[in-house]
Amino acid sequence: MGLQVNDEQMVLLGEAVRVGNLPRVVSIDFGNENRDIRRVGMEALMGAVVEREEGLPSLEYLDFHRTNAGEGIGSLGTALLSGKLQNLRDINMNDSGLTDESVKAFAAAVKGGALGGVGRLDLRQNTFVSMEGWEVFLKAIATCREPLRRMWSLFLPDSCAYAPRGSAVAALGSGNLPSLDQISPDSFHIRDAESLHVLCAAVLKGVFPDLDRNYDSSIELTVRAERERGRPPLDLDPLWFAIAESKYGLPECISILDLQGGRMGKEVMEALAFPPACLPSGPPPVRGRLGSVRILNLRDCSIDDSRMILLGHILYHQECRLRRLHLDDNDITEEGVKTFFAIQDEKSLFELHTLTLWGQKCETPGFIQATEKALDEARAEWKMCSLVTLWGDTQRFSESSESLYC
Repeated sequence: MGLQVNDEQMVLLGEAVRVGNLPRVVSIDFGNENRDIRRVGMEALMGAVVEREEGLPSLEYLDFHRTNAGEGIGSLGTALLSGKLQNLRDINMNDSGLTDESVKAFAAAVKGGALGGVGRLDLRQNTFVSMEGWEVFLKAIATCREPLRRMWSLFLPDSCAYAPRGSAVAALGSGNLPSLDQISPDSFHIRDAESLHVLCAAVLKGVFPDLDRNYDSSIELTVRAERERGRPPLDLDPLWFAIAESKYGLPECISILDLQGGRMGKEVMEALAFPPACLPSGPPPVRGRLGSVRILNLRDCSIDDSRMILLGHILYHQECRLRRLHLDDNDITEEGVKTFFAIQDEKSLFELHTLTLWGQKCETPGFIQATEKALDEARAEWKMCSLVTLWGDTQRFSESSESLYC
């Protein structure tokens, strides 16, 4: 445990800043169980920064994790906006007692450009902020005055994975995080048509951050209605049309796409299965619209043989590098599986190692044997040589990044 500090001492520190005693301080680290630092202390320090003409021009690192200084994070936003913390690059407010009020005040500053020079921001484990509060913050990033060009690492509470109205996806797809390499959480959920509309608009815009595979960074995207709450299945056609019509297809940073329980029309599948680029009279082919996806979950999506065949063409023409494909609980027969295999060649789906087909609603007694025979025939033609099982684990759709990219 480090130096113990409370609000009273923070006020004294603020006075030292105000009179110019700390012009060259590079790091302020009062983190780790200084719970007596609260709003009063934080506002005293940041108020002094604003009042001092030079502010703290050399400060690069600010750490208030495991304190309650987050109650006054709005004042930090004000200080950043003032330009008096022009070299601050790393802010750690993990488990710092953020509240709805303080997050909304900070969000107002973020929208005005407060984070323009910050490279790393950690707001994890702040459990007292409501979903509404995080939605306001995420919307501030999505609509901020200037892109956050230095922001390479953004750590948010796990609850942001379920942020309402697609606000997390809106922030990521806004173009305001062009340099982002790390994001936490790395799994985001779209659970209603309104959020799906936001996702589609972001895909069409095509400015998601690439993220950095050196940090094993990628995104798992779950698009699924909460069936237990009585909602109808989500219509996935808008997403597929967005992928088909956008310049680059699905964002490169999305490695896991979970669409379980959704519904797909044949028209949109045909648009991806037979794009103009693959017709003889069409322009040079533009491929790879699903090239980033490593795991695709289409369980319980009412896929019949005709859709299975279209899916085969999609995965062939879009040069997918899938490693796992889940098609359980659909309406696929052995004929659909055979045709799916026949569509591929030795170059398509060359990384696919798991395909699950459990629980087909029209399954016949010989389904397993027929599909395994079809796979053997495909392998004999050097197709999908990495595919080791048709009956893998159907419960686990996500993998650790370490195993996913090995």
